[in-house]
Order: sequence, then structure tokens, then C-alpha cells
Amino acid sequence: MASRMWFVAAAVAATAMTARAEPAPDECARRLALAKVWLEVKVAHPAVVRGQVDLDAAMPAVIAKVDAATTKEAYAAAIKELLAPLRDPVTFVEDAAGAPTPPRITAGWIEHPTPKIAVVTALALATEARGKRGELVAKLPAELEGAEVVVVDLRAPGMEGLVANLGYPLQAALPHADKGLIVREVVHHGYRTQDGVSSGGYGSGLFERAEAPPQGGGKARHVVFVADNHAAIPKLALMLQASGKATIVSSEPLHDTTYWMLTNDVELPYGLVAHIRLEEVMLPDLSTIAADVIVPAPRSPHDAAIELAKAIAGGAKPPVHRPGPRLVAPGPVIVDDKDWPESPYPSRELRIFAGLKAWGVIAKFYPYLDLPNEWDAELPHALAELEAAPNAEAYRDALRAYGTHLHDGHIRIFRNDQKRGVPSIEARMVQRTPIITRVWEPGTQVTLGDEIVAIDGVPIAKAREAQLRLTSGGTQTARDNGALAQLLGGVPDVPVELDVRGADGKIRKVSLVRHPPAGPPALDHYKLIGKLGYADLRELMPDEIDAMFKKLAEAPAIIMDMRGYPHGTAWPLTPYLNVKKETKGALFLRPLIEQGVTSNRTMFIQPLVQNPAIKPYAGKVIVLIDDRAISQAEHSCLFFEQAANVTFIGTHTHGSNGDVTTIRLPGGWRMWFTGQAVRHVDGRQLQQVGIQPTIVAEPTIAGVRAGKDEVLDRAIQFATTGQ
Repeated sequence: MASRMWFVAAAVAATAMTARAEPAPDECARRLALAKVWLEVKVAHPAVVRGQVDLDAAMPAVIAKVDAATTKEAYAAAIKELLAPLRDPVTFVEDAAGAPTPPRITAGWIEHPTPKIAVVTALALATEARGKRGELVAKLPAELEGAEVVVVDLRAPGMEGLVANLGYPLQAALPHADKGLIVREVVHHGYRTQDGVSSGGYGSGLFERAEAPPQGGGKARHVVFVADNHAAIPKLALMLQASGKATIVSSEPLHDTTYWMLTNDVELPYGLVAHIRLEEVMLPDLSTIAADVIVPAPRSPHDAAIELAKAIAGGAKPPVHRPGPRLVAPGPVIVDDKDWPESPYPSRELRIFAGLKAWGVIAKFYPYLDLPNEWDAELPHALAELEAAPNAEAYRDALRAYGTHLHDGHIRIFRNDQKRGVPSIEARMVQRTPIITRVWEPGTQVTLGDEIVAIDGVPIAKAREAQLRLTSGGTQTARDNGALAQLLGGVPDVPVELDVRGADGKIRKVSLVRHPPAGPPALDHYKLIGKLGYADLRELMPDEIDAMFKKLAEAPAIIMDMRGYPHGTAWPLTPYLNVKKETKGALFLRPLIEQGVTSNRTMFIQPLVQNPAIKPYAGKVIVLIDDRAISQAEHSCLFFEQAANVTFIGTHTHGSNGDVTTIRLPGGWRMWFTGQAVRHVDGRQLQQVGIQPTIVAEPTIAGVRAGKDEVLDRAIQFATTGQ
């Protein structure tokens, strides 16, 4: 990552400019490249994780300049403005066609000014064929045999990769390093939630690892390295310097550079490249790189190093090491992102930033990008919609529409200060028709089985089409029902106006007040239906579980209703079901981001709760499911299928599981998304699929109007007949 082939880059750039003039990149390409730079710095730069730099604060002004940039110079200036607060020589913008001036050295590859001294000049390999270079480097240990002091001139523009790896062949001839280095890098275990807490246990921090010195070592007792801020310095040089066995000579004060440190290089429009630091490297005393001897121009550092080597070979003590600046403590400082909450309708630049930020965070941290999605493809359209949004509602809806392209039922765009109300009814798609399926407020003007014809004066087909564009879900069934629920909801105390068609075919108008969300009251969280047990997992509380199994112990079957969201009962409930004596509950894959790399996952198996004192229930276990079972409800089903010989009856669940985490977006908005992947223990997919029913059972319009629960009826039939 850190090495740069200067000669090749310059030649390619020159050829391209000669062949034809490249058109200026379009606005979307300029924005996307900016987003990539912002993202890599945000995720991987140690200073950001330490809370030293508020990278987001600069984005509105930088976006305006990127949009206006029609030349290489203007675009480079905009990106430089974003990176300037870092004050980091390793993180900067560069023209890939540029190249440093090679030092003037006429020495050969290996020379012996005296029998005790050997001089290695890396730049001398520039005239050799690529294959020949490897042969010469491989012979280094033999060529240096017998030298007491070795001089290694590391300055070789265009060959930084080769020079950085010289440490491997050199270690057989140079002194053994007694001390290693400390390397510090940013590690993310999922995306740390930016609002409240998450059950996912996500977190970010700076990880320090000790990089031990290589084994072995030759007979030479000291090394003099010649470097500058364009040299690729092998880490072995720093280890030997820390051990008092090497001296670094330079024509200038040294600092961290992209030539020897690990960076992420982001290609930008106009042939520019942004280099972004991925690590901090320290000597054991926590100091950074520094030259022990600085040789000012016009004197040659190469010649000065040879003179120093002769003195050391003659018995003189090496120069005392001059430590570089000490790095600040690792931190991190946990600081939530700036979100400009003053107005729900932020500026044009902030609205664009919201789209870029959502895209970037998902691109790095979303655990299901291997499943079907249109996240990258829809970014240009999302940015255009966000930019054109005339008000806060349109801005929110543009974010919602973009979120649907992840096909994740956890996607939600909201502000914490916004309240939502719903009427005291539930409506669902039954036989492809929007039907009122539950009513729990006395005196409500609607009846079970009423068909919704219009909402707030808008024909239902048109209203559903508009709402589906804003409704994300793991499956199409979940989206269909979710859109209907969203249409019924709104501002508390403001009624929703419905046109409904009854069983008699007549259409009537009704007005239903929206209340704070609350489901129908359940008198019995568990009960006997004849001889069969029934437990409503939408209402059952953890402290009721023991009493429930005592009451239902003699029932030949227990029907557990999971057509909704439970109250954390799966963990204490599973020991009562675990006839299989299973220990494994679910497979987790949590994003592990190290040095900006997104391909890694932390895989672990979540165990089932064990309680040997509990005798598991031996009867049939039946679980009722449909798309209202999402997240924890689906996770509960994973536990149940592991522990018991469960029969699922109904239709597939929502298809969205994995603990939610939160992004802060401009305007005080929040975006939920699934933070880690969850699968069946055997690796089968759950996301976008859901728990599949063993026996399919669905309500009918006639059944709803008759007050029947046809899914429960089917479960009772199976429990009593086995069919």
C-alpha cells in the first residue's frame, strides 16, 4: 500500500496526456471520491478515533468546493482542506504524475571502501532489469560477510517496495536487534452506535501490538542508514536504532511518511491520489522516527555516512540517538458525530453529506452486503433527491427511499424528538387486499374484515405505491405489511381518515384518532385451550415462564404465538424446551475493521442458556409465525429450533436479524441498520429469507370477518391430529 512506483506513474500519466485530453470528471464522481477519502480517514486514522479531529465539521464547506471544482488544482485544494486539521505528513493529496528528484549518487550496488566497511546503495539497482535486482538482493548476506560496519543508502525513488523489503535479506548480515517496535492501529468491532446503547456490543479503539525483531543476525556490529523523507525505511532500521546498533543519517529532519508507513491510497479525479495513514509506529520509548545525524546541503549524506562508518570501525562510539517526538496516549475518546440538530431541514451541503455518510458507513460496516442490494448503484439518485429536497419531510423521505435498497427491516430514519401515533387497529394484506385484522378500542367505527379503500382521501393502491418506495423490509411480504402500517401512523391526536368497504360491499368513511403506540391488551399471557397449552410470546414476560410451564406441564402440546415482538423470553425459556440437550443457539458474524479493511469478520456461536435443574417439556412444541416476527423474534426461533423438535406454522418471518446500531445524520436525524449478521447454527441464511414455516397457514378475508384465527386453528388441528 505504501510504496509508489513513481517512474511508472509518471510515464503513464505523460502518455495519457499526450494521447488525448481527459474530460473533467462529473459532479457525482467528484463527490464519491471525496466520500471515500472522508470514509477512510474516519474509519482508520488514529487521530480521529482519539477525538482530536472533528472531520465531519469540515464537510459542508468542502462539499461546496468539490461541487464547484472544475480543475485539478481546485479539486486538490478542496480535499486538502478536509485533511488539513489532521496536520499529518502521512495523510495528504498528491499528483500521481509527480516524482521526487533522485539523489545524485554515482556509487555502485555494493562497495568496500575499507576491508571492515561495506556500502549498499539501493539507487544503483535502478539501471538493472527487474529480475536482476532480485538476484543481487538475494546475494546481499554473502556480499556483506566480514564487514564490521555496514552503510545502507535507502534513497531510491521508484523502488520503495524493494527498499522497504531490504530488511529481510539484510537481517542475516546486520547485527541482531534487541528491541522491537510498537505499532498502533484502529480496530472496529462493528459500528459503535451513535445514539444510546446497542445490544450488539459494538466498539472502536486503538490497538497496540508489539512487532518483535527478527531472529538471527550477522557479524556486523553497527549499521549506518542513509535516508530522507522520500526513502522507504525498513522497520529493521528502526529496531536496530532503538537497540543502539544503528545510526540514521539524513539531509533533513525525518518524520513519518507514506514511503515506509502503511497507508490507504485513494484514487481521485484528475489523476490525484489521497494517502491516508493506517498506523502509528513507535520505538519502545514511544518516540517516533528521528535522524541521529543531519547533514545539511550541499554536503553529501552518502559521503558523510561513509566517513562515520570509518570512524566507528576505527573504534569511535556511534552518535547518541536523538529520540523523535513522543506519540500521544492512545485514547480513544468516545465522541458521537456532529449532527447539526438545530433544524430537521439542514443546508444543501449537509443534505448531500447525509447521503455520502450513510453510503460510507454502510459500505464499511453493513454485514449483509453480500446479499442482494442496490446500495452503490442508487447513490447518485439518492444524492440528487437529497439535494433537491424542498423541506424536512422530503429530506427524510429521500433518506428512507435510499435505505430501502438494503432490503433490511431494521432500516429506520427518525428524530428522537418526533412522536408518532397509531389508531387502535391493525391492518394487513390478506389475500392481496388491505384488511383490518385487529380492533382493540371499544366503539371503533370499523369492523374486523373491513377492506381499506382509501387513506386520507388517497386511493389505497396509489397510497401503497408511494409508501412502498419508503418502506424497507427483509422480504416483500414484510414490506407490503410495513407500508400499510406506516400509512395508518402519523402525528398523535391527528385522526386518520379512512374509506372502508364492509362485508356488505358498501363504502363508508371513518375517522380514527392516532394514539401513542400500544397494542391490544392481553388478559392471559398463557392459558389452556382445551387440553392444549397456549403462550402469547408477544405478551409473556420472563418472570412468568416458570409458572407457565407448571400450568401447562401436562398439555400434550404447547402453541407459542410469535406473530409479533417478544420481551427477551427466549433466553430463560429455552432450558424448558431443550430436549435435544443442545448447547449452540445461533451463528454470528460481526464486522471486524482493521486498518480500514472490511473483509474480516469475527465469527462466534452464541450459546444456549443451560439449566440442569430444569426438566425440559416433552410434548409437541408449535410456534406460530409471520412477517411480524422480526429481529429478536426470529432470533428466538433460532433458539427454539436448536432446542426442540419445533413445528413452525404460518408464513415466513420478516427476514431481518442482527443487533441494530445507529448513525447520526445532519438535521438531528438517526438511521438504524443491522449491525451484525446472524445465521442458523449450520450456516443457513436468515436475512432476506426469514424462518420458513413447516406448515403454511394464512388468514382469509372470510375468516377474519368471522372472527377466526385460522393460523391458530391450523396449529390446534396439527397438535390434536398430527396432520
